[in-house]
Parts: sequence; C-alpha cells; structure tokens
Amino acid sequence: MADENQGPQGAQDAAEQDASAQGAPATAPEGWDEAFGADAPKPHTPPASDGQQAWQAPVPEPVPVAPAYAKSCLAAGWEDCKQPGFWKKTAFLGLLDLVPVLNFVNTGYALEWSKEVPFGGRTALPQKVVTGRNFEIGFYAFVITLVFSLIGGCAGGIVGWIPLIGWIAALAIGFLISMFTCVLNLRMAMRSQLGEGFKVGDAWTAIKRDWTGLLCAVVVPGLIAGAIIVVASFVYMFFALLFFLPVMGAAVNPDPAFILGALLGGGLGFLVVTAVFCYLGAWAGAAAQLVSVRAAAHWVARFAGDWTYLA
Repeated sequence: MADENQGPQGAQDAAEQDASAQGAPATAPEGWDEAFGADAPKPHTPPASDGQQAWQAPVPEPVPVAPAYAKSCLAAGWEDCKQPGFWKKTAFLGLLDLVPVLNFVNTGYALEWSKEVPFGGRTALPQKVVTGRNFEIGFYAFVITLVFSLIGGCAGGIVGWIPLIGWIAALAIGFLISMFTCVLNLRMAMRSQLGEGFKVGDAWTAIKRDWTGLLCAVVVPGLIAGAIIVVASFVYMFFALLFFLPVMGAAVNPDPAFILGALLGGGLGFLVVTAVFCYLGAWAGAAAQLVSVRAAAHWVARFAGDWTYLA
C-alpha cells in the first residue's frame, strides 16, 4: 500500500533506482522536460550484455532520387553551340537550306555532330558540311519526318473537326509528332540504320520520363527563330512597298522610258529585298535546328541513356 500512495517524486526516485540497479543512467533526450515536464520519469537505455551491442533503431534505406542537372537540356545545347564560328557555320547552312535536296545535308550535319552527346562526346563544330555521310543521314531523317508528318497531319485533320477542343488536340498532336521525329532521328543517327527511326515503342518509353524537357528542347528554338522572322517580315514589307511605289506610278505615266525604268528598278529592288528576307529566314531556321538537335541529344543522354548500348 505504501508503494501505491507514493507521490510523483517517489515514483521518479523509484525509476532512477531501478535504472541504477540495471546499470544504466536515467537520461532523457534533449527537450524531454519541456515536452513531458521535469517530474516525468526519465527513460534509460539498458546496458549491452557481454559480447553484444546495444540495440539501435534500423536505418531506412535511401530512396532513389533522380539526378539534378545544373542546366536544362536546352541550355546545355545552346552552351555547346555558343562557340567561335557558330554564326558563320549557320550562315552557310542557311544558304544550303535554300537549295532543294541539297538541304538534306543540314539535318545530317546537325545529327552527326549531336549524336556524340549520349556517348559523352563534346567536340567542336565539324569543319566539313557537305559530305556523303551528312547527306545520307539527312535523307534518312527526311524519310522518318515525312512518314510521321503524314500520320500527324491525318490525325490532326480528323480531331480538328471536334468542336471547341479540336484545334487544341491538333496542336498537341503536332507537338508530339515533333518530339517523336527529333528523338527517333537521333536514334537513327546513333545506329546509322533507317529502321531505328521507327522504334516508336522505345521512343514513347523515353518520352514519358520527361516530356516537358524534350518539348522545350524541340520547340523553343523554333519559336525564337519564328519571332525573328516575324520581326524581319515587317521590315521586308516596308522596303517592298518602297520598291513597289515606282511600279504603281508607272501606271499613270505613259512615258515608255519611265515605265521601263520603274519596272526594272522597282522590280529588281523588290527581288533583292525578297531574296535577302528569304535568306535571313533560312539562316535563323538553320541555327534553330542546330541548337534544337543538340539540346535533344542532351535529353537522350539523360533520359534514354540505354540507347547507347545499341551501337
């Protein structure tokens, strides 16, 4: 009965005596008194027996965390392109882009340079552009892009008839086709086989890992180039109008010499301005393509690294 009537102080003394009897001091974690009060019994850890260690709480296994990259794929691609001779090289690529069929070289050049990234390569821009190898890879990329564009165009045309959301679905299909063609062209270049460019299942598995990063790598450079072209188009329309005004004046002046001069001068000036505008657009497109393919290669290195075992 005496034990049942003892107060809090007596219970604490009894707990400390039990702890002392077992050979372990009555110690409490930091903050114990604030949480439970100074009069609460202090916990103690039983001593380890001979040949045994004291019990420890199991340490949980670390949870796998996706690696953090210092730069996005787009930023890494631009960093690789930002080197001496980039604008000079893209100026030449823009000139080639105006030549039908020969412009396959542009895509082949970008793919051949960028396919090294998943394997750890970081070389400078190749000096030679027009090579048989670049033309072959560019032609394969043209075939892959053509097939997927036809499929995407048919699908977009069908869903486009859906009221309200049809145009949104068609736009989404267009972005998806762009992502597929870009990564599959890189896969084809890595293996140098046209058939690798149609492994849709493998591409879809990789795209699901980080589709937002791939979308930025594929779309953003083209959007920037498009914005530059839009600005240049306003300048083009201004100068085109200036050269077109003499031609309009020739309609009210019956002098044959004036008409001939207006047609030659205004027409020639209009052709020159048009040619310059087309070249600037091709130059911007070539630069955007080079950055986009290089950025997509960084994406493949991060999220489709298993593709390196193909080669």
